[in-house]
Formats: sequence, structure tokens, C-alpha cells
Amino acid sequence: MRKVFIDPSLDEEFRTNGYVVIPDFLNQDEIQRLQLFYDKQCHGKGVVNGFHATSHINEIEHKKEVSDLIAEVFNPNSAVSLDNYRSLYGAYTVKETDTNSGVRSHMDWTFVDEDECASLSIWTPLVSTDSNNGHLWVMEGSHLMDKTYRGGPWNYTGTTTPFSDLKARKFKKVELFVNAGDAVFYDHRTFHGSSPNLSSARRVAINLTMLPAEVKSRHYHLREDETVECFEVEDDFYVNIELGTFPKTANSLG
Repeated sequence: MRKVFIDPSLDEEFRTNGYVVIPDFLNQDEIQRLQLFYDKQCHGKGVVNGFHATSHINEIEHKKEVSDLIAEVFNPNSAVSLDNYRSLYGAYTVKETDTNSGVRSHMDWTFVDEDECASLSIWTPLVSTDSNNGHLWVMEGSHLMDKTYRGGPWNYTGTTTPFSDLKARKFKKVELFVNAGDAVFYDHRTFHGSSPNLSSARRVAINLTMLPAEVKSRHYHLREDETVECFEVEDDFYVNIELGTFPKTANSLG
């Protein structure tokens, strides 16, 4: 399996646990720049209650502007730690003050051939998180269970292992209370979720998808006949796609 982190100790921690936390990933100027952009350019677009994300807005130019800004800020910082990874797609993930703003346990989409390498997300809150305002949690080591295929429409997950067996697996739930600008790097196969925001203020975070610089991205989609099709896609696919729709112009791998 290809290396993920330059530092061998971080690479081993990531491979064992499915995540690592890097403190002070963003400095105060970067946090303020990203927060100001959200306040001026993003807030009020699309759904504005509970949990919502800029990736859910069907405005291609807006999604591209958001993703490009996040990549511009994050890429120099991630290059210090990651072993030749490139950014694929970035979005703001937001929790309004709402008891229904929690996100249940899930895995993210499959973006690469996971027999060869790992894709990951960098999740970074722009405010410090605690048990009251929508912190992230992970199921430690859950990325090592049986092979899955995850993708559209929305968040389909397929596996050759019965889900009743998967649910019986026991993993340690780790609550991640991190400071503004700290980064959680997590494998897309790692089960994770987040608590509702019960505070009096909006919680804004950022999620940036990363994959090895040399590989093509893949997208899996559940067809109406219950078969799963794999596509090789260009990087701008994730900006251009309307969530829940079939990728008509992508290159099918079968």
C-alpha cells in the first residue's frame, strides 16, 4: 500500500487508527480568511438549517470558487505532511443551532482503487469544538474491516459482507474535541459522524478531499437494476455533478 504521510510515525498511526490529528494546521489569518469568505459569499445559499454543506448547492461556479479557495489555503499546509497528495474537492460543512444537526455514522465515498492506495479528507473547524457544538467523532480502526464500495446516488454503500455482520463489529468511538484550525486527517473508509450543535453560534468547518497525485479518481454509482458501476472521472467531476444524479459523461470501467 502506498505511503500517505511523509513522517513514518504519522503514517503508521494513520494506517492503524484510520485518522490522525495535526494541531495548528491553519493559522489565525487563514481561519479568518476562510470564515469571512463563508460569511460574505456562502451563508444564505441553499438549505440554512440543521446540517448543510456547500457541496449540496447546485451552482457549479459557486462550488468551484469555494473549492478553489480551500485548496489554495490548505495545499501548502498539507504538503508538509502528506506524501505527494493532491486536493480533489473542498467544501464548507456547517451546523446551525439545531437539535437535528447531528450526522449519523457513515463512511465517505470511494475515490480511488483502495487496494492500491488511500484517499482521505482533511476536516478542520473554524471554531473550537466541544460536546455542545457539533464535534467530530470516529470509530477507530473501522477502515480495516471488509472491502466496501461507496458512492452515488447520495451515499450508497455496497459490500459482500452482510450488514448484520458488519454491525456486530466492535470499534472504539473516539470523540475529537479540537481547536479552531486543528486538522483531522481521516481515511474515507473510517466510520465517522458528528454531534448536533446545541450552542448559540453557527459551527463552520471545512472538508477537503485528498488523493495521491498520480492516480485517477473513481466514482461508484448504484444503478436502477441494483448493479454498481465504476467510473474513472476527472477532478472537476465533483464540482459539476448534481448530487443524486447518474454520471452520464464519465468513463465507465464496468
